[in-house]
Amino acid sequence: MKALVLLPLLCCCSPQAAELTVANGPEIDSFDPQLATSAGAVRLLGAVFDRLTAIEAATGKLVPQLAESWTSSNQNRHWSFALRSDAVWSDGSPLTPSDVISSWKRLQEPSTAAPYADWLGGAQITSSGQRIDVVFSTPQPLFATYCSYHALAPIPPELRNSPPGTFPEDMRYSGKYKIISHRIRDCTKLAINELHADYSPDSFKTIDFLCVDSHWTALNLFLDEQVDFIGQVPQLAIEKLQNEYPDALTITPSFATYFIRLQQDSPSVFANKNLRKALSLAIDRKKLVQIIKGGRRPAYGLVPDGITDYLPPTNSISFSAETAESALQLALTELGVSALQLDYLYPASELNRAIAEFLQQQWKEVLGLEITLNQLEAKSFFVLQSKGDYQLSHSTWIGDYYHPFTFLELFQSGHRNNRSFFSNKQYDKLIATSQLSVNPTECLQLLSAAEQVLLNEYAIIPLCFDSNLQLLRQNILGHKANKFGIIEWHKLRKKQNDD
Repeated sequence: MKALVLLPLLCCCSPQAAELTVANGPEIDSFDPQLATSAGAVRLLGAVFDRLTAIEAATGKLVPQLAESWTSSNQNRHWSFALRSDAVWSDGSPLTPSDVISSWKRLQEPSTAAPYADWLGGAQITSSGQRIDVVFSTPQPLFATYCSYHALAPIPPELRNSPPGTFPEDMRYSGKYKIISHRIRDCTKLAINELHADYSPDSFKTIDFLCVDSHWTALNLFLDEQVDFIGQVPQLAIEKLQNEYPDALTITPSFATYFIRLQQDSPSVFANKNLRKALSLAIDRKKLVQIIKGGRRPAYGLVPDGITDYLPPTNSISFSAETAESALQLALTELGVSALQLDYLYPASELNRAIAEFLQQQWKEVLGLEITLNQLEAKSFFVLQSKGDYQLSHSTWIGDYYHPFTFLELFQSGHRNNRSFFSNKQYDKLIATSQLSVNPTECLQLLSAAEQVLLNEYAIIPLCFDSNLQLLRQNILGHKANKFGIIEWHKLRKKQNDD
């Protein structure tokens, strides 16, 4: 992660409260769209930076935003985007194809160290009039979808010309809002961008995004009417909130999966398939979701259910104590040991601790295995996980875009997010072939076959599909909870009291 450097302009939030106040979780990892990855950053940056395309919250359909249209040719190697003629920065200056090209070239630069740089790879980017052309050496069927993510948002010259991780003065924005003040670990204040093409005088004029590390603190602020929205609620409070605030709490399926990574690089014991199988089949996922609640559903695969036209693998990895025990005995024989002492790594949170303790109990009761739980703060956790310095590790993946590939690309050999060192030639071939297909149905079939390989190899241990749990004050209108967690801040309105 890049350190955030703030110049004196953004020194503090105004003492006057905003019209809308959001408890946004911990301090976001970066204000630079090309570097940011945290959930809080996604919420905030979505308000201040427009993209070329967008995901329609209700359907997951790809729709225009800064680009009014786009086409692809040469088996998805060549993409063309027509930029809106009315696109402007928040100071009224035109947002041009040159802004897009310069932004994307910065993303490509190794010195930027952007997590999603490979989405552009070695692409050649040019423009003609309002048209932007991107030419890849290999098919990129999902590139227009990638353009809906903040990493590919055009960024203004003052940010493009600053060292990655810094936050320049007098920043311009392309979104419906602009940042007007920031106080580290406290508050970021947004003001409406009146020059945006979609500006409405009915939108909230100001929004405060509060930095709140604790879910309980966020909940108390909501109950005390100091905040209007929180994006996650404490596990232990769910049932009470459902009873006492049924109209404020929404629970919807999320496009996210909880699963376990197993470090499979030799000589790790988890290079042994039977050991991976034993631990997976020893988990009663139905019992797990009953304990952690929140509308979560048992997961028997990696890709969340409900994707149109995607048929998930048919072979189940359901709970089976007898099969798990047999697999463990085979593993011990193959490893030449009589017992194992294993370590489970997870980032600190109430929910993650509940999951870890459940797994520890299951593996003890079903397999007789002693599992040491190793809890770390998120920053330290991700350093160890990214280096593969663990045996078993908690993992959550939220889809960056609405397609199975956003999950399945993770486990290609050498992928930047393949933190478990899984490598399988059949899997890699299916993933690569899916990207060569110009037939969407065939592409999904190939991805389903790849997921089947992943599950047959017990390369991961799926646990559950996540949910969005949001509290929004009842007098705030204009938001419909959705699986993508998308909030269109400019469409929110305060309910007028009837006189």
